[in-house]
Amino acid sequence: MKLPREKLELFQLGWEVHEEEGGDGHPAYTTADPSLFLAWAAVRFGELHVAVTRALLLEDGVAVEVKATARSWKKRWTKKKAEKLVEKYRKRGILEPFLAKLLGE
Repeated sequence: MKLPREKLELFQLGWEVHEEEGGDGHPAYTTADPSLFLAWAAVRFGELHVAVTRALLLEDGVAVEVKATARSWKKRWTKKKAEKLVEKYRKRGILEPFLAKLLGE
């Protein structure tokens, strides 16, 4: 199932509020949670550069942190602007950005 571009951008907006990096202009996300990585990658599909940034050996297993950079995308909003837009959409009943923001928290 392919999301319309307008819906895709709403989800991207929510991720930009939640810890999405992008010092070089490309969105990047770091996590040790595979489900969060997949959720982020679903809206930042295309060329992804993925690197293991940390591996933690725990008593009950291992945690692997990865950082992915979406080379096919450019950041569109600052975090501050994205936060304002998410709140504006939420007040209008458009919940996609708000849900994406909550997913990562």
